[in-house]
Amino acid sequence: MAEDDVKPPMSEAEIARQKEELLLRFCQEKGIDPQKIDATELTSFFETPAMKELLYSKYKGRDRPTGPLNNVRWAFRIICYNNQMKTYKNVDEYLKAVPKDFLAKVKEMRALSKKLIPKGEESIKYGMPTIEINGKNFIHFASMKGHLGFYPAPSGITAFESELKKKGIDYSKGCIRFPYDKPLPVPLITKIIKFRLKEEKAK
Repeated sequence: MAEDDVKPPMSEAEIARQKEELLLRFCQEKGIDPQKIDATELTSFFETPAMKELLYSKYKGRDRPTGPLNNVRWAFRIICYNNQMKTYKNVDEYLKAVPKDFLAKVKEMRALSKKLIPKGEESIKYGMPTIEINGKNFIHFASMKGHLGFYPAPSGITAFESELKKKGIDYSKGCIRFPYDKPLPVPLITKIIKFRLKEEKAK
C-alpha cells in the first residue's frame, strides 16, 4: 500500500464514538435492543463493511488484516459497553444525567420535536430520547461527547444531504451531529421532521 493512500489513524476517542454510533444504528435498523444483543446478532454486526473498516482503521502504513475478525474479543468489548449503557425511565430522568454544558441544546431539541410532532409520544429507546408515532420509533436524539446526535432515519438524512454539506454539518447514514458550540439549525431540523411526517403519513 502506498504511503499516500494511507489515511491518518483516528484517535481512540473518535473510534469509540463511531463504534457507539454504528452499534446504535445497526440495532435501530434491525429492531434490536442494544442491551440484549446476542452472539448471532453480534456476528452480523462485526461483518458489516462499516464496522470492519472502523476496526481496521488503526492500521497505518501496513496492509490491513484480511482474515476473519476476532469475534470473541470484540463481543467482550460490546458486552462491556452494554453493561455500562445507562437506562432511563423517561426523558425527564435522561435530562437529569446530561452534563450542564450540553443541557440547553438537548432541551431545545426536545421542545422543537414536541412542537413539530404534537401527536408523538416520548419514550426512551436505545438509551436515547425518542418520539414515537403510533407505537413506532419516529426520531431519536441524544447527548454525545462533542455533539448532539439527531437520528431522523436514513431517509430524512438522504433527502437533505446537499443542504447538510452546504452548511458543513457532520452526518452519516443514520445520524446528524450538531456541535454544542453552534446554534441548532432550527429551520433545517424543521424541514427534516416535516419531511419525515409526510413519509409516515404516506405509509
